[in-house]
Amino acid sequence: MPAWTLLLSFHDDNELNF
Repeated sequence: MPAWTLLLSFHDDNELNF
């Protein structure tokens, strides 16, 4: 999992599964 997904994951629960 790319580092930027960590930034997304805190507000996008499971919407973005990259």
